[in-house]
Amino acid sequence: MSIKIIRKTGFMGMAVRLAVKVNGEKIAKISHQESLQLNIKEKEALLRVSQLGTISNEIKVNDGDVIEVKMSNWSYLFVFLLFFNILLSSLNIHSGYQIAVMAIVVILWLLNLFVLNGFRLRKIN
Repeated sequence: MSIKIIRKTGFMGMAVRLAVKVNGEKIAKISHQESLQLNIKEKEALLRVSQLGTISNEIKVNDGDVIEVKMSNWSYLFVFLLFFNILLSSLNIHSGYQIAVMAIVVILWLLNLFVLNGFRLRKIN
């Protein structure tokens, strides 16, 4: 079976390649804005990507599928809060607010790594 993977993750994580896993086994890596054609022996397989501990949802793929990899909404919220915290620190706002926002950023980052899916896979064909 042959599938195509298209990475459209935007600016997030563009310096590090994604590991492509089929049935739990890492078989390839995909760079920023790259397309990758994979030939898999099985007629049906489970696909997932990961990067530095951040994982995607797992989807079932079949011959001829085209899969798009994007960042999840949680990841964008994480980046927004990180920049919001930088803005707060530049405005000399009370440090209690900065600590609270930074705590939320750290919690979201940990959730993104271990609980939430930082990447989203979907079939586009």
